[in-house]
Amino acid sequence: MKKSRRGRPVPKKTKEPAWVSDDAALQPRALSKQELDDLALNVRKGIDDTPAWKDLVRRFGKAEAERILKLALYSQHGIAGSSDN
Repeated sequence: MKKSRRGRPVPKKTKEPAWVSDDAALQPRALSKQELDDLALNVRKGIDDTPAWKDLVRRFGKAEAERILKLALYSQHGIAGSSDN
């Protein structure tokens, strides 16, 4: 009678190198203030010509619209070393 092996599953044969599938998951980290500012600037540049951005600027003004965008990004990413919301 053959004993069945239980434990770690046998990896499937693929053409991908081992390092593709055995990388540890990325650990999320809070962004620095400069990284958040850069992210906000690049996002804003990408959405400058959208109706939603134009409406936000029309309703609140450019400075306030940019602040709203940064707050939205902050709520998703946070700032390193920040303990207050």
